Amino acid sequence: MRKTAGGLLLLLAACSGAEEEESQEDAQEQNQPQNEDVETNPEQETFDYTAPLTGLGTNTDPEMRPVAVMVENSPQSRPQSGLARADIVLEALVEGSVTRQLAWFQSEAPESIGPVRSARDYFIYPAADSDSIFVSAGGSPQAFELIQSGEVDHVSGLRYDGEYFTRQDSREAPHNLYTTLSDSTEAAQAEGVNIEGWNDPELAFTDETELDGEEAGAVEIDYGAPSSLVSYAFDEGEGGYVRSVGGEELVDPEEEISITPRNLLVIEAAHDVIDEEGRREIDLQSGGSALLIQDGMAVEAEWEYENGMFLTRNEDGESLPLLPGRTWIHAIPDEIGGTVSISSEPEE
Repeated sequence: MRKTAGGLLLLLAACSGAEEEESQEDAQEQNQPQNEDVETNPEQETFDYTAPLTGLGTNTDPEMRPVAVMVENSPQSRPQSGLARADIVLEALVEGSVTRQLAWFQSEAPESIGPVRSARDYFIYPAADSDSIFVSAGGSPQAFELIQSGEVDHVSGLRYDGEYFTRQDSREAPHNLYTTLSDSTEAAQAEGVNIEGWNDPELAFTDETELDGEEAGAVEIDYGAPSSLVSYAFDEGEGGYVRSVGGEELVDPEEEISITPRNLLVIEAAHDVIDEEGRREIDLQSGGSALLIQDGMAVEAEWEYENGMFLTRNEDGESLPLLPGRTWIHAIPDEIGGTVSISSEPEE
C-alpha cells in the first residue's frame, strides 16, 4: 500500500428558493451559528528546516550528520526495510551480478533499516567525503583497511549486535541484521563520534527543471542477472519512479510503502575485478557519462564527484539541479546504451 497525502478543499454554496418565504428561511439559517465539525481553514503541514539532501521540508536539524548504511540487495534480503525513507541511495555491484546499496538517512527516520551488510571500499569514500557516519557489518580487506585508518567515522553492526542492532527471527543470518536511525546514532556516540556540526555538501534543487530529452516513463537497468534487474515505472500520482527488482515491486515490510525516488541518476564508472573472490574496484570519483531521469524525462549528461555527492552537467557544461525529493544513483560497469533501457510508457 502506498501512502499519499492531500489537502481538503471545502466549497460553500448558498442556494435560494423560488418563494420569498423560503429565501427568508434560508437567510435565517445562514445566520445561525454552525455546530458542525467542519474545518474551514485546515492547517498545512509546516517544517522547521529544508533537508539538504532532498530539498524537502523536514523537522530534523540539518546540523545532524547523516547516517550512511550499507544495505544488502541479494534476493534473500528483499524486501528491505527503510529504503523508501532514505534521502539518497547509491547502488553498485559487489561480487558477480549482486548489487549493494549505500543509503543516506537524515531527514526522516524509518521504523527499521536493513539488512545491514558488509562494506566495500568504494562505498566508504562517498560516506566519508559527505561527512556522514558510516554503518556496516563486516567488510572486504580493502574496506577494513580504510576503516582502521580512520578514513571515516564508523559504526560496526557486528560489534553492537544485540545492543544497537537486532536480528530478525524470520530471516537467516547474515541476511537478518537491522538497526534504526536513532540506534545507529547512539552507537556512534558510544564510539565517541560527534553527531552534530555537519558539513553540508550544498546540493542544488529546483522546482522548475524540465529536462530536454527523451520520454522515460519506464526504465530498466540490467546488472547481469534476472534477479538483479532493476526497473522503474514513473507514477505521476506518487511523484516519482516506483522501484522493482527481479520483477517484483519492493514494498517496505514495516511501513507498507513503495520506493519512489523522484531523481534517478545512472553513472558510468570503471569496474575491475581484483581478486579470486570476485571483489571489485570501482572508480566513483573520476566522473564520466551519465543519464539523469526526472518526472518522466531522461537526458544525457556528464557526472562529477564532489564532497561525496554525484553532480551532473549538460553538454553545455551547465549544472543540472535535482528536483526536490529522493535520489537513487546507479553505478554501472558498461556503456549506458548497453545496460539501460528506456521506454515512454511502463508495460501493463
